[in-house]
Amino acid sequence: WFPDAAYAAAWGVLLGGVAQLIFILWAGAREGLWLRLTWPRWTPEVKEFFVAFGAVTVGAASVVIAPFIDTIIASLLPAGSRTVLYYGDRINQLPLGVLGIALGTVLLPEMSARLARGDRAGSDAAQNRSAAMTLLLTLPFVCAFIAIPGTIMRAIFAHGAFDPAAASLAGQVLTAYGIGLPAMALIRILAPTFYARHDTATPMRATLIAMTCNIALKFVFVWGMGLGVAGIALGTAFGAWINVGMLTWYGRSRALLAIERIFVRALPAALLAALACGAGAWIGADLAGGYGDIAALATAIAIAGVFYAAVLGRA
Repeated sequence: WFPDAAYAAAWGVLLGGVAQLIFILWAGAREGLWLRLTWPRWTPEVKEFFVAFGAVTVGAASVVIAPFIDTIIASLLPAGSRTVLYYGDRINQLPLGVLGIALGTVLLPEMSARLARGDRAGSDAAQNRSAAMTLLLTLPFVCAFIAIPGTIMRAIFAHGAFDPAAASLAGQVLTAYGIGLPAMALIRILAPTFYARHDTATPMRATLIAMTCNIALKFVFVWGMGLGVAGIALGTAFGAWINVGMLTWYGRSRALLAIERIFVRALPAALLAALACGAGAWIGADLAGGYGDIAALATAIAIAGVFYAAVLGRA
């Protein structure tokens, strides 16, 4: 229907966005929520909104600014660096977008509603459950990205000009990004500590500090340690963990963040299940390696899933 795949992808994104908007409007109308456009007026409430909006925008800008800076740095490296960086990030963003952001999106209104009712204990419990679930769902990906990064990238992308050498380099990027995957998801769990209390400045402050460290680490890893394009991804991963550390420190120092037994008790099971998942992925890729990368990846996913479920079942 289109000249090439690029046109098809672009139109698909556009039409998908329109369909999503229509669905949201329809769902809102069913609940009696109508979109009414009126001429804006500058009121104290609008002023308060834009002050909060500005802080949240800066705090959320790292999601866009960090990859933009990564692209600039990658452009200074050998040809193909930007491509492998992009493909590695796409795979890393898949579990983050599906799992991490979803958990954060559900958690914020839950915490806000409980805090509004004065239920601090319920808010803390919801946050700790979400944090435990985040690690339970993201750590297996980390172990898989460490165990079989080359298999993943070859099976999905090694076609045409994207040769096995490029896939191997993209696999190194995927491993580096994967180290920061749990932190990128936990940021969405920790930020509601402040957003639910109408504090948008603290997450912004943590983001700015983490972003500064992120950029500095990229230069150290890429040129100081000679890690090349993988150093860019590693800087992003470390920056995410710094952000988590800052949010945790701010929350604990103000007695806003409680680390409860439900989270601590879930850690051993999450770690064991993740390690089992990584081991299963490595075994599966090794067993089916002679039948091609796609077969190796499919076998790795199957065995990793069995190992993961088996360990969780006994935990």
